[in-house]
Amino acid sequence: MSQTVQITAKDGHSFSAYVAGTSGPQIVIAHEIFAVNASMCAVADWLADQGFRVAVPNLFERQGHTAPLNPGLEEDRNIGMGLLKSMDEAKAVSDLLTTADYMAAEGEEGVAIIGYCMGGKLAYLAATQAAIPGVSYYGVGITSALDVAKEL
Repeated sequence: MSQTVQITAKDGHSFSAYVAGTSGPQIVIAHEIFAVNASMCAVADWLADQGFRVAVPNLFERQGHTAPLNPGLEEDRNIGMGLLKSMDEAKAVSDLLTTADYMAAEGEEGVAIIGYCMGGKLAYLAATQAAIPGVSYYGVGITSALDVAKEL
């Protein structure tokens, strides 16, 4: 079972998140530059089939972008790169942590954050700011933030 929910951050910003699964250990996925697209939803659905409850927040909504992007289209890759370059990382990390809080309040077990590419760095940064396990898959740009590794 999956659904899209609205989550409100501490600063009042509201963003959507794709949520798959109904119970079990919980995972927040920090998406690639292609937003909450079919690939990220498929990963969430697969993890839900394995017994997890998964949320994929749209980390581009603060920039006004709500549509999924197709990695096979050059125009969409360019849009994604532009969104990455203009992203406020601190707010994106805050939105990940807000999503983790939402999941913790709704579920019965712990929460971890997994990130892919752009989201890999964000998952790493989130793990340095909260007592949440984080996993980074092919995270880009982490080397520019190695100074915060001591916070893990």
